[in-house]
Amino acid sequence: MYSWSGEPCASASASKRDASGPRSHSAAGIENPCFGAADTAAGSLPLAEMPRLAAMLVSEEGALAWRLTGRSDLRPDGSRQSFLRLEADGRLLMRCVRCLEPITVALEVARDYRMVATEAQAEVEDAEE
Repeated sequence: MYSWSGEPCASASASKRDASGPRSHSAAGIENPCFGAADTAAGSLPLAEMPRLAAMLVSEEGALAWRLTGRSDLRPDGSRQSFLRLEADGRLLMRCVRCLEPITVALEVARDYRMVATEAQAEVEDAEE
């Protein structure tokens, strides 16, 4: 389940907008160029759909909740730099390596991603840091 909220965009023709405001998108809709600084996408992903993580769990029941938020920061030269912030959280039932009993582990992750137009631009900016 995914939801997206933000300003209407003419190029987002695959989106459906109802009277309540938020548009529903597939995961591919996040790649929409209209996803901007004030937009947010959120949803949940079943643990069973993540095989590498599921292999470490006692139970694949449950889901990770996620939220993707856009932001735009002002650069010293007056231009804008776009970022996406990904947050995910959930409770995982794993096996304790010491006593081998099931244990609930809280997972909370937050990562910021700087958006650039090309891979070449990313390499140049990474080298400058």
